[in-house]
Amino acid sequence: MTQTQAPGASPVDGPGPPIDGALPNGHRLGDYVIERAVGRGAYGIAYRARDSEGHPVAVKVFAPEVAAGDGAAAGRARTAFRQEADMLGGLDHPGIVKLRAVEAAGPPPYLVLDWLEGANLESTLAQAPDSVSIEALLPPLLEAVGHVHAAGYLHRDLKPGNIQIVGDGRPVLIDFGAVSPIAAADRPPRSVQATPGYGAPEQYLADGREGPWTDVYGLAAVAYRVLAGAAPEPAARRIEGAVLAPAVEAACGMAPPAVLAAIDRALELDPGARPQTIVEFARSLATAWGGGDAISPKPVDRPVATGRRPAPDDFPPTEEVTRIKPPTRRRPFRLDTVPADAPGTRTPGSTRPAGGGGLRWAIAAVVALALVGAGVSAGVRWGWPYYLRNIKSEWVVDATGAGDVRTIAEALEWAKEGALIEVRAGDYPQSLTMPRPVTLTGVDRDGDGRPAAIVAPAKG
Repeated sequence: MTQTQAPGASPVDGPGPPIDGALPNGHRLGDYVIERAVGRGAYGIAYRARDSEGHPVAVKVFAPEVAAGDGAAAGRARTAFRQEADMLGGLDHPGIVKLRAVEAAGPPPYLVLDWLEGANLESTLAQAPDSVSIEALLPPLLEAVGHVHAAGYLHRDLKPGNIQIVGDGRPVLIDFGAVSPIAAADRPPRSVQATPGYGAPEQYLADGREGPWTDVYGLAAVAYRVLAGAAPEPAARRIEGAVLAPAVEAACGMAPPAVLAAIDRALELDPGARPQTIVEFARSLATAWGGGDAISPKPVDRPVATGRRPAPDDFPPTEEVTRIKPPTRRRPFRLDTVPADAPGTRTPGSTRPAGGGGLRWAIAAVVALALVGAGVSAGVRWGWPYYLRNIKSEWVVDATGAGDVRTIAEALEWAKEGALIEVRAGDYPQSLTMPRPVTLTGVDRDGDGRPAAIVAPAKG
């Protein structure tokens, strides 16, 4: 497998090693004065800066060699810059860093984003691993990534280094340099940005089709890192035969076995064997958590000593990966160590959870977050299942996986009373059993006098 490694990333929450090509401290860039370089990504260097009123901001600037280049790599970087700006410009969510300004012409081009005080998740795990609660971390991350998907994009580089833990304990996605429209997933590029241990197998294969299931893999890898103390075996090596120690073994005692089994299913090499949407993954976790025992406070020793300053190897860099053809004799795409009848296991082809448990997941989240503090957002405080059943007021059904769920039945099952369910154009071959009475109506969302979508106000 041919890979070209991009320059490594530094911690975003404090001074790190010198960054090649970084602008000097005090350099003025438009209305912004650079204070220091804080990290380097696939195509740019991130800085802490001050705006004209003295407020701290984050500025992401094209790296010098990228800004001056005119080859294929520079073209890909400019596409990534445009996609990141387009996506962030259309989103406003507490779990996603907010875009403040774009200077596309340059020189050099740059993005201005909110500066978030705190430490990224990788640094937090290296310095104080016991301070990270998986129950507090996953619900808001699931909601934020689901919001990205509903906007029509894939993140494609979910990893602890791209998650900032702000002062109230809330996780925020901070780097979207690898983002891509879901609509472009059928035309995979020859190369892709991915991070060892967190990149999904389909990102490494020439015939790999990316979709929401790709970000499901990335989130599961983040959960694995939190619980097991190390990132999963890189997908590139798993494709060639390396064996991943499943979470049910590597993180035994860190979470209920059914939760660990749900994470293992989300780390399947075969994309079709994973949950296909973020909502489906969230539901599998909720169901699994409902049947498990409480988490032991300190059941295993972490491999990283508390209080140690992070080393460069703790921050795996995003790599530019040239996709390969699948090996001719590839090992089967299953995690054989996960029993087929493990709690929470889905019947193949089923979109329904194996059982209840959403309430107990919500209660677990409430208890965990009570220890974090009262400043955590509502989406975290109540847990993901509570949010789905009681707060989420609009659902998008898209057969391609670009919405909240892939089937109308799933939306009807989970939507609260009075929710609007938009059904996008697509092929829905499944039969439909109405679990409760609904009223189908047309909603004119475009103001052109014609219904833009069929929606169903769900009745209890």
